[in-house]
Amino acid sequence: MKKIIYILISAALLANGIDAPAQTWRGKHNGLPSGFSAKSVYGNGTSIIVTNSSSFSGSQVYLTPDSSTAFAASPSALGLFATMESNVAKAHGVLFAGSSVGLYKSYDNGQTWVAAGATGAVYQVYSRHDTLYASLGFSVKMSADTGTTWTDLGYTGGSLAVSYLKSGGTLFVGSTSNLQYTNDNGHTWTAISSPSSMNGVSIVGIAALNNNIYAACSNGVYKSTDGGVTWNNVLARDMFSLIAVDSSLLGGTATNGMFQSDMTGTTWTAINTGLPYTGVAAYNAINSISYNDQFIICSAGGDSAIYVIGNGELGLHPVPDTSTTTTAVATISGQENNCSLYPNPATSSITVELNNHTTDNIAIAVYDIMGRKVKTCGHENAPTIKMDTKDLQPGTYFLHITQGKECIVKRFTVIQ
Repeated sequence: MKKIIYILISAALLANGIDAPAQTWRGKHNGLPSGFSAKSVYGNGTSIIVTNSSSFSGSQVYLTPDSSTAFAASPSALGLFATMESNVAKAHGVLFAGSSVGLYKSYDNGQTWVAAGATGAVYQVYSRHDTLYASLGFSVKMSADTGTTWTDLGYTGGSLAVSYLKSGGTLFVGSTSNLQYTNDNGHTWTAISSPSSMNGVSIVGIAALNNNIYAACSNGVYKSTDGGVTWNNVLARDMFSLIAVDSSLLGGTATNGMFQSDMTGTTWTAINTGLPYTGVAAYNAINSISYNDQFIICSAGGDSAIYVIGNGELGLHPVPDTSTTTTAVATISGQENNCSLYPNPATSSITVELNNHTTDNIAIAVYDIMGRKVKTCGHENAPTIKMDTKDLQPGTYFLHITQGKECIVKRFTVIQ
């Protein structure tokens, strides 16, 4: 009888959002300066990277290689009063982060950072299949060559883009006032008009789980089972962040802490034990969530408030991100000078010449402007390679030439 009563009480506590005792967040602040204000957290292998939105407290980026080592400042070329404005994203093994003075990148997993070329404020960065999407001012731009060149996607949101999701051939963009999507490379954009509660609010996070799309905003989490056409509310909370991990969604709120969903995204449970509590019936805002091989990581507002919880404690088993290659493109070290492509623009074919380059096991692939692989040429072993382009629609493409751990990216245009 006692056992039955205990089970019933435990079920009631979970139903009301009260945490299971085994699920406990632990502070991970050692090494962060006083006054540090985390803009974002990012898990990478066993390491944790946090970006600083304060220009007066320490460096802009801090890194710890594992759970037991203190955070250390990562050198960067940002100016004294520059601030980090975006999350961290990875493409071709290179990390990217946006700041108030431009895009920055790291070739050594966050230890050092250098300017990436894009100037002006970069408010958000997102990567899918090695293609970068970024909020450059009020525009949305895309780069398939690690930020060397950018294509404007004609975003018509009229407000700042703060969240992204690429699902299949559709790119979803959440702004400070609405949610829009394009499935034709940015030629047309569709704004979500229903329900009305999703309009006029900031879309702080977008995630995909089990072929469904979820969007988090200031009045809750909404679910779409038809690719973004219709939406229904599944969690009524003031949301600050949202990610998908393994078979669950994790949502951070403004005052109610962290919530975890079931695999259907309809049932949510609070997981707040150990998170900072204000003492006035509210938790600190969870403004950023990520994960690495060991932990779920979050920024819980306040002074240097980084918290972790074991993946296993939440029943999660994240798999490595397979949407990005693990090695940096060769353009980093100037290897692109060892390759030439002509004619450009092309009408019926292109010729690629590999200058002073061994030709063993060369793999050729072509990606379109949305980062989709549209053509492969298998493995070539000749210094000069000719590729037919008559089967490609007019537009901009990116040729990836991969050999071992090197990948050269060349941009070209197909015209009629």
